[in-house]
Amino acid sequence: MSLENTSLVYGHQVHYTLPSDRILFDNLQFSISTGDKIGLVGANGVGKSTLLKMMAQQLKPQKGHIKASKKVYYLPQIDLENYQKTTPLYEYLAEQIENWWDVFVLLEQQFQTYLPENLPLKALSGGELMKLHLCLGLLQEPE
Repeated sequence: MSLENTSLVYGHQVHYTLPSDRILFDNLQFSISTGDKIGLVGANGVGKSTLLKMMAQQLKPQKGHIKASKKVYYLPQIDLENYQKTTPLYEYLAEQIENWWDVFVLLEQQFQTYLPENLPLKALSGGELMKLHLCLGLLQEPE
């Protein structure tokens, strides 16, 4: 039985180059199995987030392939500067997920956090944004 068929996430000959022609991965091989504990450690800009996005199928390798036998969700890093918009929260969520109202239900049930639907995005704290994105991920039912 091959690693590809028994792994939760498997990468084979993964290659990814940034638009600046800097190579992040060249012939990367990896396998993550049930019960594995992993950590991605490295300096800024070496590809940690890029690899996680590829595992979550948000980004495709330029060569090779990554196969996930279960649904993977990438919880993005929160940079408050990217959220300085006056867009109401419900409009932002409607762009992210079809059943956006379920985010508010989950926020209250799991985090005892109430946010008005028309609250401007820029009014949220970093912690509230993290909870919001965690709820978005949970509603996608990752495994």
